[in-house]
Amino acid sequence: MVFLDGEGLGHTPNSSSSIPSATTKQFDESDVILLVDNATQPMQAAAIAALRTVITTGSIDKLLVAFTHFDEVKGDNLRSYSQKEEHILASVEGALSYIGGVLTSGSEGALRRRLDAGTWFLGRIQDVLEPTSPARRHTITSLKKLLDSIRTITEPEPTIAVPVYDRPNIGLAVTEATNVFHEDWQARLGLGNSPRVTKSHWAPIKALNRRLAEGWNDEFGNLMPVADIWMQLREQIFIVIQNPIEWRGVSPSADDIDPILNKFANQVSTRVAAMCRSRVISDQVQKWQDGYRLGDPGSTFERAHLIADDIYFSAIPVPSVTPSLDRNKLMNEVVELVKEASRVCGAELL
Repeated sequence: MVFLDGEGLGHTPNSSSSIPSATTKQFDESDVILLVDNATQPMQAAAIAALRTVITTGSIDKLLVAFTHFDEVKGDNLRSYSQKEEHILASVEGALSYIGGVLTSGSEGALRRRLDAGTWFLGRIQDVLEPTSPARRHTITSLKKLLDSIRTITEPEPTIAVPVYDRPNIGLAVTEATNVFHEDWQARLGLGNSPRVTKSHWAPIKALNRRLAEGWNDEFGNLMPVADIWMQLREQIFIVIQNPIEWRGVSPSADDIDPILNKFANQVSTRVAAMCRSRVISDQVQKWQDGYRLGDPGSTFERAHLIADDIYFSAIPVPSVTPSLDRNKLMNEVVELVKEASRVCGAELL
């Protein structure tokens, strides 16, 4: 058994934030995704962002959740382990409702079922665990069950049923995703406003610019343009995938639907990821280098406009109803990627 221990998600500013693209890419390489959270507080923004990502990458069947600091959950009405567990799960309700509102009620239900089957509560794991007290015995038992869950988790087999989708809905998803991306980055660059993000200081913007210009990384702190557009496209297309216009072939049962749609979402997510990195970084290297070289008085404002207007609007054009090869090129590329994924998964795009 091999564990890939991530660096943690840090202080994600809000639940609509992206998580690093390097972390998301590991979902496909892993058999199990173990989200570790603190039992003493309501689920925070970073954990909610992670759950959104697990869902929209079609990886929910790999998800397990472990709440640590279980020994520190105390209250006059929390006398038994079961009462503490129910209290912790009740604190997650707000996160589940939020995710259902942002994505779909079906995704909320799937996440709720997954948490019911794959959530574990651990306390004092910083200590050498000897069965010398009820609390330590509880943690030892929970760890053994968690390991058993990791060993036995399997990917469900989809049934032979064909979800059918209307191609224009993919175009609408791309339009929504690109509009949100540009609105948020206009706000980060100090060129507009967004209810989701605030203006970033010029220094992190320049640091991001340098990393993209020199190929170090695709992010700096909470500035993650590749992860942002990947997340927006992934989530909007996921909503379409969750709502086929009809089913053909075998009529799927309620238990069969999730594996079919998750497989489709996963195939789409993987293909869109490569496209996003290529469009934002590989195709724009010279412009990123031009932006980093700016150093005269007023270069902060000039760099912001270069990133927003010359790089992002070129890399991530918003589709237009007016016939335009450049404006609609991204949308057409995404539609082709979704078609390719649909062929692999047995879905149908009209």
